[in-house]
Amino acid sequence: GVIEEYIGPGGDVVIPAEIDGVPTVEIAQRAFLDNSDVTGVIIPEGVERIGHEAFKSCSNLVKIELPYSLYHLGSEVFAFTAITEIVIPSGLAQIPYGTFCGCSSLKDIKISNGVKEVHTNAFHTTIPSRVIFPESVELIAAYAFGYVRTDSRIEFILCNPDLDLGREV
Repeated sequence: GVIEEYIGPGGDVVIPAEIDGVPTVEIAQRAFLDNSDVTGVIIPEGVERIGHEAFKSCSNLVKIELPYSLYHLGSEVFAFTAITEIVIPSGLAQIPYGTFCGCSSLKDIKISNGVKEVHTNAFHTTIPSRVIFPESVELIAAYAFGYVRTDSRIEFILCNPDLDLGREV
């Protein structure tokens, strides 16, 4: 089953694990786009894919819980939201282009071991206090944290000595 579009009261939304006996495996592209009524989203285990711009510009979206079953994100999925913290699950191999672009409130980023690549503009204009890149991360693309103010202090902890830094993806 696929969540095609959200029509509801907003607030904290819990995505159902199944609808009419059919497991929910995907949230379609732009399913929540521009919904300023949504403040939180819990995505259940079993959801494997979240489409392009699914939650983009949900200006009051502060919290999101991602399942460990998640293995694919489209680009700009959480761009321009008010998310304050995120745990990137280990099944997600890539953090795609613009995933958290414009998330200026995002301060706490936890990347699980298993994530391999962080793409261009993935965290554009995001200013976390600290980011730990586990040993599984092989690539942090050019401008992954693009356009961060020069007076910002971000502590990057890199656990892979063979990490590829700066290639555009």
